[in-house]
Amino acid sequence: MDRPMISYDSLERGSQQSLCSLPSISVLTAEESQYGENVLRHIARAKRSVHPLMWRAHEELDLVIEQINTILLASFFLIYLTMVVFLNLAYYHYKVGPRLHDIGHQIFPEVDELSNIVDSPMYMLYPFVGVLFLSTIIPHEGVTKPYLVNIILRFGCVFAIGHTLRAATYLATSVPGSANHCLDAEEVEKNRPTFAEIFYKPASVTVNCGDLMFSGHMLQMILFVLIINHYGRQCFQVSKCVHLFIVTIALLLCIAQSCVILMARHHYTSDIIVAAYVTPLLWYFYNNAIHKEDMKPNHERIAKRLLGTQSLNQQ
Repeated sequence: MDRPMISYDSLERGSQQSLCSLPSISVLTAEESQYGENVLRHIARAKRSVHPLMWRAHEELDLVIEQINTILLASFFLIYLTMVVFLNLAYYHYKVGPRLHDIGHQIFPEVDELSNIVDSPMYMLYPFVGVLFLSTIIPHEGVTKPYLVNIILRFGCVFAIGHTLRAATYLATSVPGSANHCLDAEEVEKNRPTFAEIFYKPASVTVNCGDLMFSGHMLQMILFVLIINHYGRQCFQVSKCVHLFIVTIALLLCIAQSCVILMARHHYTSDIIVAAYVTPLLWYFYNNAIHKEDMKPNHERIAKRLLGTQSLNQQ
């Protein structure tokens, strides 16, 4: 449900009223109701002292500071371990073999693995996600929209966990590649990293081999759909029907991406199927067992940064 915005301005105007008589107190959240009357008026003055976009920026910064350890840990796993070490390690152990029999490859005609259509559905989904991110900073009267830091953090954590699960599967069992460049022994040896390069050489998603189970592209696409489904209605401020229409378009693009992946022979059908059920289950588990609620910014701390502690003590 959308959380009503606190009328800090009414708190400021009602400086001679008691806290209980203020009409806006009825919409205070549990976190904010713990503040005293003086603190709430201090927050009101701090909010009035800056542009609404600057206030929003301070809220986002506060969330970054409070969640910095989680952000750094997820970034380390995603950027270094899964995108460098694990991918290089998979290529280092990869053995060239004949392409496996696959029903998806029989159904869909083969296209050039570097064709422009391979990632086109993903590129078409990017604007939806971009608008979702940008809409978080566009104010909507009476509604506090989800915070961008929280959206990116939720996506990034599930993405990092998903890629770690991918690594556990493709490092445990290396299967013959489905892409043409993974069937050419000479090309494989030319691009194979040395043992030392495993730990520092940036891996390429276009020429890498041995990282099939399950599809990282589908992990990302499905997470985009789940993010839009989770946050879209709050961010876009649209009706339930319009939101469902947007989610449906995103889902169709996701299905189209799975088809072009098979056409380019980047993955086997099993890689697509596993990603299709692992990603939603991982999203559900993360949201219900690890990260149930998004963190809220501490407005008292923000007000102290803007106005100083002395002003608060003089209330």
